[in-house]
Amino acid sequence: MTEKKNNSSLFLYTALIFLVALIMIVLSFFGQSHLQKAEETKQQAKTITERASLLSEENLLLTEQVSSMQEQLEQKDTDILTKQQTIDNMQKELEACKAVISAYQRCIEGNLEAGAAAIAAVDPALLTGDIKTLYDQTLQLTAQ
Repeated sequence: MTEKKNNSSLFLYTALIFLVALIMIVLSFFGQSHLQKAEETKQQAKTITERASLLSEENLLLTEQVSSMQEQLEQKDTDILTKQQTIDNMQKELEACKAVISAYQRCIEGNLEAGAAAIAAVDPALLTGDIKTLYDQTLQLTAQ
């Protein structure tokens, strides 16, 4: 009987060892699966952090480029306004020159009244050089 008790104890002890081994295998399987998922999550978090850092750097670079482009655009707007004012002034000067020439031609043709009316509408401050001389000659012709 003691032998039977020893055999059943030995059998029970062996079964218990196998049961514990089986439980450890199952636990290690689920633990390994969980560990892999946790590692993937860490890797994704690391990747996300790296991406966020890269995006932040790109955003800073693009912000600097936008600022630079805005400054260039403002400079070009200023240049355009300056050139437009120059064009407007030149157009006024051209119109004044055409008016002086027209008045001179009328005076030469003998229509002094029309020449005097045309020359009176001209702003002498817009005239320079030879056209100023022609303006003065036209004024002398109309004064006669």
